[in-house]
Amino acid sequence: MNNQYNRVFLANFLLCLLLVLPHQLLAKNELNKSSSIKSVWKEKRASHYQNYSSKNLKLAESIFEQLLLNQTTEKLRQKLRSLNLTLIETGEFLLISEAQPPYTGQGLYVIRASSAGTPVSPVLLQAPHGYYDLKTGSIAIKIMQENAIRALAVNTVHRRIRYVDKARHTDNKNADMAHLSESLLMAFSRAFAKVVDNGRIIQLHGFNADKRPQTRQLDMIISNGTSVVSQQLISQKDCIDRALSTSSKIYSLDISILGGEKNRIGQAVRKQDFSGFNHIEMSLPLRKKLNRSARQRRAFSQCFAK
Repeated sequence: MNNQYNRVFLANFLLCLLLVLPHQLLAKNELNKSSSIKSVWKEKRASHYQNYSSKNLKLAESIFEQLLLNQTTEKLRQKLRSLNLTLIETGEFLLISEAQPPYTGQGLYVIRASSAGTPVSPVLLQAPHGYYDLKTGSIAIKIMQENAIRALAVNTVHRRIRYVDKARHTDNKNADMAHLSESLLMAFSRAFAKVVDNGRIIQLHGFNADKRPQTRQLDMIISNGTSVVSQQLISQKDCIDRALSTSSKIYSLDISILGGEKNRIGQAVRKQDFSGFNHIEMSLPLRKKLNRSARQRRAFSQCFAK
């Protein structure tokens, strides 16, 4: 009787394994697929924009602060869900994006998970015009995946999408994440500036070199969003020119345009006594080169990690 019982039990156990394991493997594969930064960015692209309320943006900022401090509690996940945001943990990265469609262009935010003994540069790389400034979103994502930097933020709605914000009494305004005084990107930037020691925010943009006489044959314009030129800015420019064989200029020292002085992110973090904001304008040929070459991207990112 016992032998018969054991055989029945074993048969049922094996049947359960056959039924359950394929689903577990499928779920694992789906997680791996969904956790690709590029695939999430592509999936969450929105065709319209709707800003969060000021109250919800303050909540989001406090959540981002905790995530940047490596806190991922269930209570935090509940708060994210209340904002229609979701957190994907891949082991290496935390990915924060909108949870359910219709998506409203809140952006994609990636934090490199803290790992003991692994040095991580305190850099937040941003592409606020990832679609309009061709290749900047792709370059930023690739740099995040290939180099040990702390965080990434890319927009998920085209900057030329028009929207109405009744709460802030604005009508027919561009969804330009670099020029909105309140947004989820602003909340993430403020949180980073507050809690990451010696942090740097590197914001990538693109310009048409043939549009103006003073930018022809020019690869890059670098600034800190102000007219004040620091020695650090000069060192970064020289580092990039040596590493990439580029022709670069420093805003207010060598050229008087495309310096990012009206950039709301830069303005906001400077009010927090954060001095690590950099505004990088790149020509299309340079963007194409960076997008193609991992070696060039590594050299570029190392100039800001120093």
